[in-house]
Amino acid sequence: MPEFLQSLPTVLVLGALVAIFLSLQRQTRTPRVRLWVAAWGFVLIHFLLPPLPYASLWANRAMASIWLASVLLAGYAFLLAVSDVANIDQLRRRSYLLAVPMVVYSALLAWHVDPEGILHPDRTFTLAYMLCAFVTFVSGIGIFVLWHRKLTPYVAVVIAALVALTTVAILAIVNGRPTIGYSTLLVAVYALSAVFFVRRYPRLSSGVVLTAGGFLAWSTVWGVGAFGQSLYSVASTSEITNVPQYFVAIGMIVTLLEEETILARIAGDRERDANRQLQRFADVTSKLLTGVEVKSLSTDIARVIAEVSNFERVAILLTDDKQHMYIGGHAGITQEVHDKIALAATQITTELIDHLCAEGRRVGQNSYICSEEHMASHGAVATHKPVPPNDKWNTGDELLVPLRTGSGNMVGCISLDTPRDVERVTPEELSKIEMLAADLAVAIENSDLQRKLVTSEKLASVGQLVSGMAHEINNPLTAVMGYSELLQDLDTEKKFDRELSTIRRESLRMKAIIENLVRFAKQAKTANASVEIPAVLDSVLRMRGFDLDKRGISVERNIAEALPPLAMDQTQLKTVLVNVINNSIDALQDADERRVIIDARPVASKVVLSIMDTGSGFTDPGKVFDPFYTTKAPGKGTGLGLSICYGIIKQQGGEITCSNIHPHGARVTIEIPIAQQGVVTSSPATATAVNK
Repeated sequence: MPEFLQSLPTVLVLGALVAIFLSLQRQTRTPRVRLWVAAWGFVLIHFLLPPLPYASLWANRAMASIWLASVLLAGYAFLLAVSDVANIDQLRRRSYLLAVPMVVYSALLAWHVDPEGILHPDRTFTLAYMLCAFVTFVSGIGIFVLWHRKLTPYVAVVIAALVALTTVAILAIVNGRPTIGYSTLLVAVYALSAVFFVRRYPRLSSGVVLTAGGFLAWSTVWGVGAFGQSLYSVASTSEITNVPQYFVAIGMIVTLLEEETILARIAGDRERDANRQLQRFADVTSKLLTGVEVKSLSTDIARVIAEVSNFERVAILLTDDKQHMYIGGHAGITQEVHDKIALAATQITTELIDHLCAEGRRVGQNSYICSEEHMASHGAVATHKPVPPNDKWNTGDELLVPLRTGSGNMVGCISLDTPRDVERVTPEELSKIEMLAADLAVAIENSDLQRKLVTSEKLASVGQLVSGMAHEINNPLTAVMGYSELLQDLDTEKKFDRELSTIRRESLRMKAIIENLVRFAKQAKTANASVEIPAVLDSVLRMRGFDLDKRGISVERNIAEALPPLAMDQTQLKTVLVNVINNSIDALQDADERRVIIDARPVASKVVLSIMDTGSGFTDPGKVFDPFYTTKAPGKGTGLGLSICYGIIKQQGGEITCSNIHPHGARVTIEIPIAQQGVVTSSPATATAVNK
């Protein structure tokens, strides 16, 4: 009892320390602080159970086992708390298994001693000691090596120290001194706790100096005690040997307070960064609301995200009419990486983005982390900037934020990687980028709708104007043609034949232009007619076959099997195909790669027909349907081809759009309703027979 009373002040101080750390845990709920609470709990148990002779030998040995194991487990808990695995749940739980051989070693030591405190040679106990010590040290070395992987001076020194301690422990056990092996374990866990603590908090502050110095002094106490003659001299309870633990406790509390101050400063900085981020994103949204084309702002948007968010590399991918991706804007990406991503993006579809997001790990409401393996298989170029092991981000990961409209359609994607701080890859941090992504998607959808509306209204107005002017022009034109013929008849000597022929020829040309304008403006829909695409397409390609072969243009046809007939006349479809293919032939005149791709497939109640070429693309896709708009040389075209196509397709209740293909090329996409059952099907053969 006097021995217990002697340790009572220490017990009371340790009890107060445990209460303090429990209070700190309620404010700082981290695995590291929980391990500190557990460690000080083990220290308290160690001092609550001094090695006293109990009435029963079994009770005496059981208490001694707990007394020896508690201080060793305390050191191991300190070691885990300041190691890199503390915040990784799975690795931390696996590391708990390493405490088993430590507990077994302590129990063997307690049960090996006789009532007089003397250890007797025993081969079985010796082998058990060696096994426990070997498993503990070798497992610790293995975990350390696997964690760091790269051999640095720091890693080499730690491994060398552990190997030396392992050798000391094994030799001591072989020589019948298992208490030295026990003390060696204590020296290892407390000395490494000092080293890891400095690595965890690399600053010269009072808290770090006190804690690290306390751990080193504590390990020195065990090292000195290892040369004692009795079992319990390895952990003397004299007050002078308890001073290091007070240093450690005070240092830990001061370190936590320092951390709170640092975290408060960081939180303030992050709040300012968040406000700045919101302001910059609000500026972008304001520009989008003005109706500015998203494509023209994509690079600026990417730069804003890279500047004010947690990610260094940003790429904004937008979709074309085929739902393939292309780079609309980017930031933090080298030209070499940009070229690789641009090439890979042409093969990435919205369906693939959905698939990658489904396989990835969801972070926020609309953000997904995809692994390097998944992304690399589709040509993505991930960064290889090394990232310390953590449960939020791995080296090579990529974050995808799909651009989805209110109706659920995907119009693009924001790709992010290389986070500046992996701990900030959280739903809260990503919520602002997700809001910006939603604004981008709405702006893209509104831009497309506005462009279609403007085109429709503009062409409708032009159609009304043309209908009235055609009649007014036809009357004087008829007079010009009539008088030119009359003058030719009167010019018997053919003095003015060339001039009069020119007047007649140009008058006929004007008449053809007016007829085309009238056809464009006409809104009457042909009833009870349908046509098969393959037959009409064959006819048009045969008709243009000479020019295609002469210019070295290859034609690739991807026509779905059993394609349903279209609700339009054969002549109308032929007119549309001839005009579009003629444009493609002219666009490929100076192209390096000369190829036309024709794709047709049924979608719901319509057939989607796409005609693509590898030419230079449209100068201004928004004006291609304007009458008389042409980029061809004078005399090469009237600028009415696509306008006529627009009028024909709209008459049938369809849609026609034009767009450029990234990086070069053009696409005309035509949507035509499927013919109802029971209508007469028109084909080139039947049409020719009727004409005859």
